[in-house]
Amino acid sequence: MGFKQVELQNKLLDLFIDLPFRLTMKGMMYAEHKSARIFYENNSAILTNQDDDEDTAGTASLLLGDWGHKRLRQVVVEGAPGQGKSTLAQYMCQVHRIRILNKPDDFEKLPSRDQNSALRIPFKVDLRDLAAWLAGSDPFETLSPDPLPPEPRTMESFLARLVRLHSGGIHFDVNDLLQVSKLAPLLIALDGLDEVVEIKQRSDVVAAVSKALPRLRENCPHLSVVITSRPAAFANSPGFDTSNFPHIELLSVKRSQIFTYAERWMEVRGLTNRERDEFRSILKEKMTAPHLRDLSRNPMQLTILLSLILTQGSALPDKRTNLYDDYVDMFFSRESAKSPTVRKHIVLLKDLHRFLGWTLHATAETNRRKSSGRISADELRATLNDYLVAEGHPTEVVEEIFGAMLERVVMIVPRIQGTYEFEVQPLREYFAARFLYDTASYSPTGKEKKGTKPDRFDAAARNFYWLNVVRFLAGCFSKGELLDLADRVKALIEDKLVGKTRHPIELTAMLLSDWVFEQSPKAVAQLVELLSSPDYIGRLASPLRYGGQNIAPLPPQSGGRRIFETAFALLEADGTPLDRQQTFAEIARAQSSTEDCDKRWLESNAFKNDPAKWLQIGRYLGSLARVDSQVLREKLNKTALTRSMAIVLVRAGRTECALSSEHNLQLLYNVLFAERGYIPRPKPPLAPFYLLNSAIAPTPFGFQYLPVGLRDTITSFKDAELPETEKKLIEKFPFVRQCYDLSVELSRSYAEAATATQQLAAFEAALENCRTLWGSRPAIVAALLDCALQRRIRASVAAFDFFAQSLSTTQRLRGAKARRSDSGWWLDALEKSKGASKSLRLLLIEALILLGQVNTIVQCEGILKEMLDNMSEEEWSTLATMTSLQQSTVKRPTGKEEGSTQFAPNLDSLRFSYLLALRDSDRFGEKVFLKFFQTYSGSAQVYLKFRQNQAFRSALKGTLDWNEVLKIVSDGYARGVHGTNFDHQLANSHSPIPAEICKQVLENFQKYPMALRDAAEGATVRAARRGVKPVSVIARTERWFAFDQ
Repeated sequence: MGFKQVELQNKLLDLFIDLPFRLTMKGMMYAEHKSARIFYENNSAILTNQDDDEDTAGTASLLLGDWGHKRLRQVVVEGAPGQGKSTLAQYMCQVHRIRILNKPDDFEKLPSRDQNSALRIPFKVDLRDLAAWLAGSDPFETLSPDPLPPEPRTMESFLARLVRLHSGGIHFDVNDLLQVSKLAPLLIALDGLDEVVEIKQRSDVVAAVSKALPRLRENCPHLSVVITSRPAAFANSPGFDTSNFPHIELLSVKRSQIFTYAERWMEVRGLTNRERDEFRSILKEKMTAPHLRDLSRNPMQLTILLSLILTQGSALPDKRTNLYDDYVDMFFSRESAKSPTVRKHIVLLKDLHRFLGWTLHATAETNRRKSSGRISADELRATLNDYLVAEGHPTEVVEEIFGAMLERVVMIVPRIQGTYEFEVQPLREYFAARFLYDTASYSPTGKEKKGTKPDRFDAAARNFYWLNVVRFLAGCFSKGELLDLADRVKALIEDKLVGKTRHPIELTAMLLSDWVFEQSPKAVAQLVELLSSPDYIGRLASPLRYGGQNIAPLPPQSGGRRIFETAFALLEADGTPLDRQQTFAEIARAQSSTEDCDKRWLESNAFKNDPAKWLQIGRYLGSLARVDSQVLREKLNKTALTRSMAIVLVRAGRTECALSSEHNLQLLYNVLFAERGYIPRPKPPLAPFYLLNSAIAPTPFGFQYLPVGLRDTITSFKDAELPETEKKLIEKFPFVRQCYDLSVELSRSYAEAATATQQLAAFEAALENCRTLWGSRPAIVAALLDCALQRRIRASVAAFDFFAQSLSTTQRLRGAKARRSDSGWWLDALEKSKGASKSLRLLLIEALILLGQVNTIVQCEGILKEMLDNMSEEEWSTLATMTSLQQSTVKRPTGKEEGSTQFAPNLDSLRFSYLLALRDSDRFGEKVFLKFFQTYSGSAQVYLKFRQNQAFRSALKGTLDWNEVLKIVSDGYARGVHGTNFDHQLANSHSPIPAEICKQVLENFQKYPMALRDAAEGATVRAARRGVKPVSVIARTERWFAFDQ
């Protein structure tokens, strides 16, 4: 990572930091990564290398390597200000450029893992320029003033324009681009979606890119696209859908990377051995201070920090703004030593930088047709002239400065020839903040004026786009101003327009994290008290569906410990719903080290009061997965294991810690067999289950795709040498012996399988062995049904006896699926099942619902509803639960599969109607909901979940009043239902949640699931953005500045 401002030009390859990543993909992640960890959260797969401090292969290597080449054709990379998003895009393009142009010296500087990546022709696009192009402007008119030929404004025409511009003007059009893309794959890096500020313009960019990519892939199937952006300021802002564009979050610089980077940085700076030793000592000391470790979390601030250590030694500031103050002073001092012009005008130059920071940032918010944040050389001269005249300075200084500094104006650089901008956006935001603070009016009594520091803070703080400017602005306030600033922050939380959103709470946390209120303990106490209150603490967390780590970590002195303890207390409190437990756990994790978090969990009183809840808390905190087995074993031995505890241990994959008795073992395997669900796999597989949990549920999405890592784990198990502790468990418990033998057999047969069909057969054989050993348990049957769902089986009308004693469950299911459209066979089989065993009868019905065609199910309505209605509650509960869990793996019916005739069911049985609605919710969901569940008052979880989900869908379609939906959702939430995927339904609907409904949800948020609160807040933020005036408009209206007089 290199910055011109720290005299490290052209050092990209020497100083690039490949940041760790957190990749989120909707649904299943089909192949494990060789070093990163995969886990599943809220119907998404998460891949991250965050936990391995020694693994320095980060986001660039992920995208350049074989894993990313095969699976990440188009991604969005998100990162905080200064995180290095643009540098990542530049580095990836440079890697390809170096190889294409055969630059051996630069090639040797590349990490070996990046030297042999799949080669592509790179295009780097500034999305501000693309936005201007789509709006009808030419962002490069200063470089090529000749009129452009008429052509459609598309992404392809813009790429062709780039080639013409940078090749000296050769003829190159969209047809040429398509021909090139046929010959070699392309990499298109689309940089800075967040810098396209105007919402309509951003929507146009997203639409143009989304339309262009399928067209380009027609000629270029191996096209790779990387889009960079800051995280969206609000839910559902114009952006690229995560289901089509996996999102990568750039994480903080790892501790090991800090010291590795520092070594390279010292090499580039040419420090002597003695200077390096002293530098290392100071850096090591400073990294033990939490607030300075926080300042080194992104590459830009780390670069600044290292520069300041070199010049100031141990005397470093705590505040983020002061860090930038010192850095700017250091940089200007160096420039003044090299340039008489800078030395002569250093004070004025700083003022001009602040003014330009304000001007460019304000223009970026309001100008829809021009590339935001950039200014042409002529415009720069004119703007500076106007400012100097307004301030009473001689204007000759402009030409003197430009004449002396041909390449750049101190910290303002020419990114594109003929235009100027701040090289990185955080510097622009810093100078804008300094300008707002330093030029603020004084408003004495009797001569009141607008534009005071509080006025400016209020205007900028309400505006989502100015968030980072506000952080710098608040850091400028002096000790005597901090209590008033705290009052302003509290007033923002009560604001009618933005007060119900996360924005003011997140801003408050950020200001505390930035040490803004360090000199006023009273202000810190007031704000921490506010953040810790039950009404506000939940808003510190990002929406559950994002899975990001966007909570500002507060230093202990700035309220971090208080927030941690409050969140932990809410975790321990009786009656906290599970989705809120997840939220409070996320908040607690952000405010504590893993060591402190684990220690606090182990000491929690929840263990004495409710051990199962204690385990669940540990699961959400991540502590249950981290704590050493022996420590956990000693803890669990202090209490009797219950079924509730066993459920958590099984779901967390920590059953090896509870094998002290036969009683415990029976509880654990009864839980495993009772309900099918994905279980994290310990590596290597351990007792009691070994590979059994992988056989039952290899992934959260069944047998559709098996990750490479899982295949390796299964294949290698047969050759693994068991430790003595495992051997003793096998000798002690017959069940463990059975699981081990079964796992070895699965490993052998799986290793011998040459095709995917043979691999599936290996699982089926293992599951049949399970059924033989332990009976037709729900989880085993569900797994066999899933195997049948994955198999391609030809239709057949030949005679088949489902109840023949010689058949295995696998054979029964295959035979049933082959007759999926033969209603006559199913009617006959259902009639025969009345005389069969209960388990076979249940298996046949499950097969019909999950494997049969919808028309077939409808034609069997008469006999099936009779059988369902006569079932015991226990039998029906098993069937309903299993069907509910399995239905996500069943393909939606198509017209081709179902035929031209659609039979109409009577729908006069609740049980039959419910199963039919699960099987085809688009066709029957709303009908069944309105007939049976709109006024349902029972307590069955499967019914309550269906009711909540369908009510929300009906409201979005306009067929159910929103107020009634709120009653249904809150009723379900009070009964423990909170898993409805509201954001997914909203994404597939053109009907937003009405403003009045959003207001009700946010004012009574405790009554509703977090997912609904997130959806309501997203709609509220969109409305707030429309209602917030641009800061520059307020400035002109209230005449803040002399040049606006």
